[in-house]
Amino acid sequence: MNSKKYYEKKNENFINYWNDKRKNKHKYSFFQACIFIIPFSIFLGILNYGLKNLISLKFILLFSISFFIYYLFTYFIDFRIHEKRYQKLKKEKQHFDH
Repeated sequence: MNSKKYYEKKNENFINYWNDKRKNKHKYSFFQACIFIIPFSIFLGILNYGLKNLISLKFILLFSISFFIYYLFTYFIDFRIHEKRYQKLKKEKQHFDH
């Protein structure tokens, strides 16, 4: 497979993926934050507080702050980056089709 076909397939997969995800910005940001922050917070909690104090006020505060920061990052920055790429690819595809 040559590189042009490879990138065309990657772009097509991204368009299909993002077409579903872009419909609800809050849901996308929430699930992205959950997927990243839950394992990350557990790992940091074990490193900082150990297994005994994993469910403590400090851990809940660490999780909440991390989740909030990553949610805001995903909501304002990550979503915008994906949306710009999606719009660019859709525009290129429209011009290519004509």
